[in-house]
Amino acid sequence: MAHMLKILLPISFGLFIHLKSFGQGIESEIKSLTTKSEIEAYWQIIKDLDQKLRGPETSDSNDNSNFKKVIITLKYHGFPAHSKIPILVAIHQKSAWVNEYYFPIFYSAYQAGKADSAWFFHYLRGIYRNRFDRDLVRGRPIEAKDVKLFLAQLSPFLKLECDFSIEPFDSLFNRHIEELNKLRNHDTLGIWENEQNDRIYLFSHSGKFHFLKIWRDNSHSLPQEVFSNQNQTRFDFTSKKYNDYVLIEGRNLIYHQEFNPTEIYSLKTRKSLGKP
Repeated sequence: MAHMLKILLPISFGLFIHLKSFGQGIESEIKSLTTKSEIEAYWQIIKDLDQKLRGPETSDSNDNSNFKKVIITLKYHGFPAHSKIPILVAIHQKSAWVNEYYFPIFYSAYQAGKADSAWFFHYLRGIYRNRFDRDLVRGRPIEAKDVKLFLAQLSPFLKLECDFSIEPFDSLFNRHIEELNKLRNHDTLGIWENEQNDRIYLFSHSGKFHFLKIWRDNSHSLPQEVFSNQNQTRFDFTSKKYNDYVLIEGRNLIYHQEFNPTEIYSLKTRKSLGKP
């Protein structure tokens, strides 16, 4: 049996996020805010906490805590008109299932003209990328006319109505962990890294290949199924929106993205490629 390389993702696979006691104390604190200045000051605190740990210092527990605070604050005090803070925090949430569940809250604010439209478009684009790992619209910014296009693609995964309860959060985030946990026992074909410290993983399981890109800040989308040529030197995406594919040439992995710059990655570790 071929040697199996464990995928070393920047996350503790055995760690499940349990913050059941989080809600009561924080919710009481947020609910007790009464004046406009108190509410504005609390939003600033959330922003500062969010920005404090970014880049390589990003912390799931910090981002999860801030996301919950955003939902609770919106529940009691509404969306702060034209503020980017709620969506700024939401953008940093790694779990596709969390974002898709709470998306109606931000979409409703956008429809009501309260959310900053540019930040909402950025958030919507991120939700699409988290689900499908690639962009629906390339080469230009998202415009208002694109929202329905994105929603049509995402509709099978989005919750339909607003829910300001944070009780579902833990199970949704744990589902994210469970999905990554499945990778631990997969046969890793290789790990490649570029100069910006983004990484690409190729792995196989039950006769199928999967692609996973992890960005330099440790964010990532859901693993995407790919299929290979006979020599396993080219991998194409099973779900094809664009002509994206991966080429393995010697120690390099070349990630070709239609309408996006081609990326070149150098080999970090790799097993002998054979039948999965």
